[in-house]
Amino acid sequence: MNYLGHFYLANLTHSSYCGALLGDFIKGRQWQHFPRSLQVGILYHRKLDQWIDHYSLQLQLTELFSPEIRRFAPIGLDLFWDYCLANQWTTWHPQALSEFSLQVYQQLSTHQLPDNAQIISQKMRDFDWLQFYQHDVFIERALRFIAKRLKKPDELSQLGQEIWQCQEQLNAAFPQIMQQLFKQLPDWKNAVANQILFPLSNSANDTFFQPHLKR
Repeated sequence: MNYLGHFYLANLTHSSYCGALLGDFIKGRQWQHFPRSLQVGILYHRKLDQWIDHYSLQLQLTELFSPEIRRFAPIGLDLFWDYCLANQWTTWHPQALSEFSLQVYQQLSTHQLPDNAQIISQKMRDFDWLQFYQHDVFIERALRFIAKRLKKPDELSQLGQEIWQCQEQLNAAFPQIMQQLFKQLPDWKNAVANQILFPLSNSANDTFFQPHLKR
């Protein structure tokens, strides 16, 4: 999932929105250098990324895409799940998306983050990214932005086209993804608490958790 999904998870777990954002920028064991509240948010971010990338339904859905762009499918699906979440927001959260977004922005504005994260935080607040996940044009724009960082940007252009061609199947899969996410929460809570308490015993797993090519 993308930023909205990670902030949604932070809300579910009563963890830090700033930590949820930092999960895209903090590599390896760098999370240990942050305050405890941010550590928890970073680790939840990593749990969600690890799970969604290896979730069997997500892997099945990548088969909907053409073989030549299939390796990029997780990038498109990350964005599309936020599109689904934004458009079905009242199904999954009692608070209006506009109010939730303001709550996230308020916390982000009170923290001075590392430079790369601070730039994204500022742009997110200035342009109200979280609400714009409701619009297909925003998803396409995000894909174009990512494409600029690739050697073959046309592949992501094709990915954007195929996402909308698969929209019906992807929309149908989203509720199952959400229900499975909820089932992971107790295990993630225990795992995050264990990693906070015993960071050295988990250090071998840190290299596995690398941020996706984002958005």
